[in-house]
Amino acid sequence: MGKIVTSGLIQSIKGSAGEFTYSSWKGVQVFKQRMKKRKKIPTEKEIKAREIFAFLANEWKKLSLIEYALWEYEAKRKGKTLNPATQGLIHISKNRMMGKNAFMAVNQTLIACGFKHILLPPNYQTKKPPVVKTNIINNNAYEKKIEFNLWLPHPYHSNCVAQIWGKRMSKNGYSYTIAIIPVNTEKTNVCIDKIRTQENKNICEKRIAELENSKIAIQIRTVAENGLLSMPSQIYKLEIKKNNSAPLLTS
Repeated sequence: MGKIVTSGLIQSIKGSAGEFTYSSWKGVQVFKQRMKKRKKIPTEKEIKAREIFAFLANEWKKLSLIEYALWEYEAKRKGKTLNPATQGLIHISKNRMMGKNAFMAVNQTLIACGFKHILLPPNYQTKKPPVVKTNIINNNAYEKKIEFNLWLPHPYHSNCVAQIWGKRMSKNGYSYTIAIIPVNTEKTNVCIDKIRTQENKNICEKRIAELENSKIAIQIRTVAENGLLSMPSQIYKLEIKKNNSAPLLTS
């Protein structure tokens, strides 16, 4: 954004010309590069995300002043307790959070996990869900797929899912939710045979069988229907090898 020094004849410039848009900000004339129109057709996932965002924004407007105040308190609590350094692969906002941000963040996670949205912040007097147990072996080598089991160490009073985050450990890798798996105290088998990566600024999905000498990081957390989250698990670093070029460890 740039500042315009006006002359005695020209005191105000507004509108767009060429690649720039001119406006006034706090009484100062400024200009910025004009936003380019989106040429790409939004994907089904992007359309769904916009629908969820619009739905939650409308639900936020229906809340009472007391409910607004409770979410403001929730935002302050999150700002004090959530540290990016302890969250590993899991995305959290680094900006100062307001009540509406907290409402949107909690409910977007719940809806993504297949649960209903909540109108009041989670009750932190209630015990949090446990971190899921797994038989993943850290630093293990895999070939065509990554297969392991998940289970809760003990029963929990609210329905739970395991949110599995992953990242290809390369300059083109980025963390995202690979899978969301319902969990209980019985072992649930999980099979990951694809991983996302970036190529030429485009996101693509590759089969693990196509990768060679690659490294993948995986992290898991439990999400409960009541809105509470477990602490993230450790980050498991796994290696993809072809033709048994590395020993495969078994649990």
